[in-house]
Amino acid sequence: MQTSNSGSGSGNGSGGNKEPLSNLAYDWVTIIQHKSAALRAYDQYVRDAQQANSPECAELMRKIYEEDSRHVQEATQHLVQVLQGRTGAMGQSGQEPMGSRGQGATSQQGQMGSRNQ
Repeated sequence: MQTSNSGSGSGNGSGGNKEPLSNLAYDWVTIIQHKSAALRAYDQYVRDAQQANSPECAELMRKIYEEDSRHVQEATQHLVQVLQGRTGAMGQSGQEPMGSRGQGATSQQGQMGSRNQ
């Protein structure tokens, strides 16, 4: 979907980037992969908490699952935008479009974005 490597938001400072994905797109893919793996694990963690007769822990784990699930959905939307060239060209880390949403993932975005600066 990317039409050129220049302006793809790769953030590596090279106009002749030959990488198939920009750094920003790769970052979103990685976030989605790790969050998705965590979601699969949470089911077992909830069962463990239930077996330990700890409804408080099970409830908190369910909340964490719900938040991570929303993060995966939002990250997937951002990845699509990056791949379509609709975001990421404003800055290397792409924080400007994400920060304007005011969603719960904002604190993580600040931490993740600082790596690219």
